[in-house]
Amino acid sequence: MKKIFMMLGIASMITLISSCTTDPCEGKTCNSNGKPVSQTSSSSCICECNAGYTGDNCQNIILSNLVGKYKCVETGPTSTVEFEVEITGVSSDIVFFKNFSDAWSVSSVLGKINGTSISITGNDQRGQNPETNPSSPVYNYFVKTTENGLVKIVNGKPEIYMKYQVTTPNGSQINYSASFTKK
Repeated sequence: MKKIFMMLGIASMITLISSCTTDPCEGKTCNSNGKPVSQTSSSSCICECNAGYTGDNCQNIILSNLVGKYKCVETGPTSTVEFEVEITGVSSDIVFFKNFSDAWSVSSVLGKINGTSISITGNDQRGQNPETNPSSPVYNYFVKTTENGLVKIVNGKPEIYMKYQVTTPNGSQINYSASFTKK
């Protein structure tokens, strides 16, 4: 009986000691290659985000980092072209792509950022839509994403990848994919 109490006492001490040394970051994952870091003063764990990311789990792109000029490589059904695009403004979760394509009459499109994904929400034409106002002189082409794209930071610079569809004035729909690399 004495041996049983002694073994129970040792087991209790081991449990007590191991519970005091539990790593608060055990099982913690951070997005975008962030690093879990334990805070000894509060016995908690936070994510240390890589440059360009923010949020409790590094789940959001820092929008102001997106402003600037980008090299765009666009692949369509018959060719691949390169041109320069500029992201000229950031407002809350919206970015503005200027000179979205030199192949069609699209001067700028709106992109909506959600965490590290991006979608094109339409042309920047003061709320007009070719589906409701097809005779509008400001519209020749309409752009929208076919699936959410990805925004990530590579070597300290933003890169954007997306697939989108262009609707032409005669109603034809052409699918494209593109990568945008900040210069």
